[in-house]
Amino acid sequence: MLKALVIDDEKFGRDGMQSLLTDYCPEVQVIGTADSALTAIKEIRAKNPDLVFLDVEMPHGTGFNVLESVPDMDFEVIFTTAYNQYAIQAIRFSAIDYLLKPIDHKELIEAVKRAGEKRATGLRNPNLELLIENLKSNGAAKKIAVATSDGILFVEIDGIIRCESSNNYTLIHMK
Repeated sequence: MLKALVIDDEKFGRDGMQSLLTDYCPEVQVIGTADSALTAIKEIRAKNPDLVFLDVEMPHGTGFNVLESVPDMDFEVIFTTAYNQYAIQAIRFSAIDYLLKPIDHKELIEAVKRAGEKRATGLRNPNLELLIENLKSNGAAKKIAVATSDGILFVEIDGIIRCESSNNYTLIHMK
């Protein structure tokens, strides 16, 4: 069972996510909710969740501010937002997962499945560590996560000369 927090400034968003989780993800137990960045930080510290569904735009800060304020995060994060402009920022910060509202239940099921598999390994998520490192650099990301056939490779951005499209792949030319 994954213990989860649902963090969204809109009551409709929190209730909707809880309903989707009840209907499609019985392996998730919602242990709390928060309606702002400040209450999110308090709930995370108090309840030690396995999984956090995190809205991006909220009163008193963003979801990114929440992550910066919680040291030694030991949970998976699934960003949820109605604004697609944050997808680029989430990708740049090596986000764990990103769901655009209204949330498709099939995408939610897959995201929860991936989060559960990551938690089952007992290892801290390297993407989350990279996200934290990039957030602390004041938005100037130093590394990006690159998916390879052997897994994820963390690449220094300064070492990239150029990226080149090749069908469904990207060739990254390094110094």
